Amino acid sequence: MKSEDRSLSSFRGGMGREARLLLLVSAILASVAVMSVADAQESDALDAGDQFWAGDVCYEVLDEPGKVCAMGLDDVARVVIPATVTYDEKYDVKYVNFNGCYSLKAVVLSPGIEGIGLPESGDGFRCCYNLTDVVIPDSVTWIAEDAFLDC
Repeated sequence: MKSEDRSLSSFRGGMGREARLLLLVSAILASVAVMSVADAQESDALDAGDQFWAGDVCYEVLDEPGKVCAMGLDDVARVVIPATVTYDEKYDVKYVNFNGCYSLKAVVLSPGIEGIGLPESGDGFRCCYNLTDVVIPDSVTWIAEDAFLDC
């Protein structure tokens, strides 16, 4: 038999039992390692209700995929809210909801933001006592009834 004509069965015959077992165990461990990495990458994704900070603004992930609500601020007087923000992935800012941000005096909402307040709770800029200037783009199609209460 020529060397290139060897079949798998003749190859196994030349390999010791321990070597075959070691090869099998190595293959299993490699598969487990790949699955563990995939699970770790999936668990890094944010779920609805999770929050993250980008600059001076806190965002909450919405139930709608790829959408967030800008919902909290550091102690700032002026802020521009972007239409998109990147954390673990790129998110579109759908709503702003800054209830009780006492130091906020001026805010600019970027084109692409759709609403002020949240449909289920209202709010918006409620109780932002020092707020005097707000720039609202045409993309905002929904404003909570009490969005500017006590401003």
